[in-house]
Amino acid sequence: MSDCIFCLIVAGKIPCYKVFENEYFLGILDISPVVAGHTLIIPKKHYRWVHEVEEFGKFWEVAQKVAKAQIKVLKIVSVVFATAGIEVPHAHIHVLPMPPKQKGEYLPGVESAKRLKIGTEELEKTSALLRAGL
Repeated sequence: MSDCIFCLIVAGKIPCYKVFENEYFLGILDISPVVAGHTLIIPKKHYRWVHEVEEFGKFWEVAQKVAKAQIKVLKIVSVVFATAGIEVPHAHIHVLPMPPKQKGEYLPGVESAKRLKIGTEELEKTSALLRAGL
């Protein structure tokens, strides 16, 4: 899809903070995260909805792999997964490492949640840490 931001990222036309990549999926840091380390898992092929992804099980395996890296590297104990797909019309899984102070707290919808402002240097550092943790 030519105007889909995630398709443009997959094509290399928009830069990203890559956490994971394989033949089917790309894991990138959300540049407007709900929490530090907020990662998006996106299929390289355009699908509108998560339930349409042909490699559905592999999609979630990648999310699990990233979550385990977040737990290890970011020293957290809880990860929240969310699939909404309202803001960006391309299937994606939000993988949100929950800091201890938020453990057990209700997380509002990802699209409506308050977003953090995180600088380029911090995004680069976090993506490198998570890649190393995989």
